[in-house]
Amino acid sequence: MLTKQAAYMSDTGSAGIVTTGSIRDGRPAGTRMNRGQSMKTRTAKSLAAAFVALTAAVVAVPGQAQAAPLADPHYWMYTDDDNPGGRVDFWPNGDIVQLCDLQADGARAELNIYDATAGGVFKYHLEASGNGSCSTGRASLGAPFDLAEGHCFRFNISLTDNGQVVNPSFDQAHWRNYNDATANCG
Repeated sequence: MLTKQAAYMSDTGSAGIVTTGSIRDGRPAGTRMNRGQSMKTRTAKSLAAAFVALTAAVVAVPGQAQAAPLADPHYWMYTDDDNPGGRVDFWPNGDIVQLCDLQADGARAELNIYDATAGGVFKYHLEASGNGSCSTGRASLGAPFDLAEGHCFRFNISLTDNGQVVNPSFDQAHWRNYNDATANCG
Protein backbone atom coordinates (compact mmCIF):
# COMPACT_ATOMS: atom_id res chain seq x y z
CA MET A 1 0.00 0.00 0.00
CA LEU A 2 1.26 3.51 -0.73
CA THR A 3 0.87 6.32 1.72
CA LYS A 4 1.20 10.04 1.15
CA GLN A 5 2.09 11.70 4.40
CA ALA A 6 0.45 15.03 3.62
CA ALA A 7 -3.05 13.61 3.21
CA TYR A 8 -2.78 9.88 3.71
CA MET A 9 -1.36 7.75 6.49
CA SER A 10 -1.42 3.96 6.73
CA ASP A 11 -3.55 2.39 9.48
CA THR A 12 -0.31 1.67 11.34
CA GLY A 13 0.81 5.31 11.03
CA SER A 14 3.88 4.47 8.96
CA ALA A 15 5.46 7.16 6.78
CA GLY A 16 8.94 8.14 5.65
CA ILE A 17 11.15 9.72 3.02
CA VAL A 18 13.49 8.12 0.52
CA THR A 19 16.52 10.28 -0.26
CA THR A 20 19.05 9.76 -3.01
CA GLY A 21 22.30 11.50 -3.91
CA SER A 22 25.05 12.76 -1.68
CA ILE A 23 25.49 15.84 0.46
CA ARG A 24 28.14 18.42 -0.53
CA ASP A 25 28.84 21.52 1.49
CA GLY A 26 25.68 20.90 3.50
CA ARG A 27 23.55 20.94 0.34
CA PRO A 28 21.85 18.06 -1.53
CA ALA A 29 23.73 16.90 -4.63
CA GLY A 30 22.95 19.00 -7.72
CA THR A 31 22.01 22.21 -5.87
CA ARG A 32 23.88 25.48 -6.29
CA MET A 33 24.23 28.51 -4.08
CA ASN A 34 22.67 31.58 -5.66
CA ARG A 35 24.83 34.66 -5.45
CA GLY A 36 23.19 37.67 -3.85
CA GLN A 37 20.86 35.63 -1.61
CA SER A 38 21.23 35.94 2.13
CA MET A 39 21.80 32.85 4.25
CA LYS A 40 18.36 33.46 5.77
CA THR A 41 16.74 33.37 2.30
CA ARG A 42 18.66 30.22 1.31
CA THR A 43 17.73 28.57 4.63
CA ALA A 44 14.05 29.49 4.20
CA LYS A 45 14.05 28.12 0.64
CA SER A 46 15.81 24.94 1.79
CA LEU A 47 13.28 24.45 4.57
CA ALA A 48 10.40 25.08 2.16
CA ALA A 49 11.86 22.55 -0.31
CA ALA A 50 12.33 20.01 2.48
CA PHE A 51 8.73 20.50 3.60
CA VAL A 52 7.45 20.00 0.03
CA ALA A 53 9.58 16.86 -0.32
CA LEU A 54 8.31 15.55 3.01
CA THR A 55 4.63 16.13 2.24
CA ALA A 56 4.90 14.77 -1.29
CA ALA A 57 6.97 11.72 -0.38
CA VAL A 58 5.45 8.43 -1.39
CA VAL A 59 6.64 5.42 0.54
CA ALA A 60 6.11 1.75 -0.28
CA VAL A 61 5.33 -0.48 2.67
CA PRO A 62 7.04 -3.85 1.97
CA GLY A 63 4.85 -6.91 1.53
CA GLN A 64 1.64 -5.07 0.73
CA ALA A 65 -0.12 -4.31 -2.53
CA GLN A 66 0.98 -1.03 -4.04
CA ALA A 67 -1.44 1.54 -5.44
CA ALA A 68 -1.50 5.28 -5.89
CA PRO A 69 -3.18 7.31 -3.14
CA LEU A 70 -6.78 8.14 -3.98
CA ALA A 71 -8.43 11.52 -3.91
CA ASP A 72 -11.38 12.66 -1.82
CA PRO A 73 -14.26 12.35 -1.29
CA HIS A 74 -13.80 9.09 0.58
CA TYR A 75 -16.20 7.04 2.69
CA TRP A 76 -15.40 4.02 4.88
CA MET A 77 -17.11 1.64 7.27
CA TYR A 78 -16.04 -1.31 9.45
CA THR A 79 -17.97 -4.45 10.33
CA ASP A 80 -19.98 -4.00 13.52
CA ASP A 81 -18.29 -6.69 15.64
CA ASP A 82 -16.37 -5.76 18.81
CA ASN A 83 -12.98 -6.12 17.05
CA PRO A 84 -13.80 -5.20 13.42
CA GLY A 85 -12.71 -7.90 11.01
CA GLY A 86 -13.75 -6.14 7.79
CA ARG A 87 -13.59 -2.70 6.23
CA VAL A 88 -15.06 -1.17 3.08
CA ASP A 89 -13.76 2.02 1.43
CA PHE A 90 -15.62 3.92 -1.30
CA TRP A 91 -14.14 6.63 -3.51
CA PRO A 92 -16.86 8.08 -5.80
CA ASN A 93 -14.24 9.41 -8.21
CA GLY A 94 -13.72 6.26 -10.30
CA ASP A 95 -16.43 4.34 -8.40
CA ILE A 96 -13.71 2.49 -6.49
CA VAL A 97 -14.93 0.10 -3.80
CA GLN A 98 -12.36 -1.84 -1.78
CA LEU A 99 -13.29 -4.53 0.74
CA CYS A 100 -10.63 -5.89 3.11
CA ASP A 101 -10.52 -8.77 5.59
CA LEU A 102 -8.62 -7.42 8.60
CA GLN A 103 -8.14 -10.56 10.72
CA ALA A 104 -6.88 -14.12 10.44
CA ASP A 105 -9.95 -15.54 12.19
CA GLY A 106 -11.39 -17.92 9.58
CA ALA A 107 -14.26 -15.56 8.72
CA ARG A 108 -14.47 -13.71 5.42
CA ALA A 109 -15.57 -10.12 4.76
CA GLU A 110 -18.51 -9.80 2.39
CA LEU A 111 -20.12 -6.76 0.79
CA ASN A 112 -23.32 -6.28 -1.19
CA ILE A 113 -24.04 -3.01 -3.00
CA TYR A 114 -27.54 -1.84 -3.96
CA ASP A 115 -28.68 1.20 -5.98
CA ALA A 116 -31.16 2.79 -3.55
CA THR A 117 -32.08 5.53 -6.05
CA ALA A 118 -33.18 2.86 -8.57
CA GLY A 119 -35.44 1.12 -6.03
CA GLY A 120 -32.84 -1.05 -4.29
CA VAL A 121 -31.52 -2.85 -7.38
CA PHE A 122 -28.63 -5.20 -6.52
CA LYS A 123 -25.39 -4.03 -8.18
CA TYR A 124 -22.64 -6.44 -7.11
CA HIS A 125 -20.96 -8.52 -4.41
CA LEU A 126 -17.34 -8.53 -3.15
CA GLU A 127 -15.57 -11.01 -0.86
CA ALA A 128 -12.17 -10.91 0.86
CA SER A 129 -10.81 -13.82 2.87
CA GLY A 130 -7.61 -13.91 4.91
CA ASN A 131 -5.90 -11.33 7.09
CA GLY A 132 -4.95 -8.33 4.92
CA SER A 133 -6.56 -9.58 1.72
CA CYS A 134 -8.65 -7.11 -0.27
CA SER A 135 -11.01 -7.22 -3.22
CA THR A 136 -11.67 -4.16 -5.40
CA GLY A 137 -14.33 -3.08 -7.87
CA ARG A 138 -13.96 0.04 -10.04
CA ALA A 139 -15.79 1.77 -12.88
CA SER A 140 -12.95 1.02 -15.32
CA LEU A 141 -13.91 -2.69 -15.07
CA GLY A 142 -17.30 -1.84 -16.67
CA ALA A 143 -20.70 -3.18 -15.64
CA PRO A 144 -21.74 -3.82 -12.89
CA PHE A 145 -18.92 -1.83 -11.21
CA ASP A 146 -19.68 1.47 -13.00
CA LEU A 147 -22.07 3.12 -10.53
CA ALA A 148 -24.55 5.80 -11.70
CA GLU A 149 -23.47 9.37 -10.90
CA GLY A 150 -25.56 11.16 -8.29
CA HIS A 151 -27.29 7.96 -7.19
CA CYS A 152 -27.47 6.85 -3.57
CA PHE A 153 -26.02 3.39 -2.90
CA ARG A 154 -26.53 1.08 0.07
CA PHE A 155 -23.41 -0.79 1.21
CA ASN A 156 -24.05 -3.89 3.38
CA ILE A 157 -20.92 -5.30 5.03
CA SER A 158 -20.62 -8.41 7.21
CA LEU A 159 -18.35 -11.26 8.21
CA THR A 160 -19.38 -14.80 7.29
CA ASP A 161 -18.15 -18.15 8.55
CA ASN A 162 -19.26 -21.28 6.65
CA GLY A 163 -21.89 -19.21 4.84
CA GLN A 164 -23.46 -17.84 8.03
CA VAL A 165 -23.27 -14.17 9.09
CA VAL A 166 -21.13 -13.75 12.19
CA ASN A 167 -23.25 -11.79 14.68
CA PRO A 168 -23.07 -8.91 15.35
CA SER A 169 -20.86 -8.05 12.35
CA PHE A 170 -23.51 -6.72 9.92
CA ASP A 171 -23.51 -2.98 9.23
CA GLN A 172 -24.78 -0.76 6.44
CA ALA A 173 -24.35 2.74 5.09
CA HIS A 174 -25.92 4.86 2.36
CA TRP A 175 -23.43 6.90 0.32
CA ARG A 176 -24.11 9.16 -2.66
CA ASN A 177 -21.93 8.78 -5.74
CA TYR A 178 -20.80 12.40 -6.26
CA ASN A 179 -17.24 12.77 -7.55
CA ASP A 180 -16.53 16.26 -6.23
CA ALA A 181 -17.99 16.35 -2.73
CA THR A 182 -19.44 14.20 -0.02
CA ALA A 183 -23.21 14.30 0.02
CA ASN A 184 -25.74 12.55 2.18
CA CYS A 185 -28.46 10.37 0.81
CA GLY A 186 -31.73 12.08 1.50
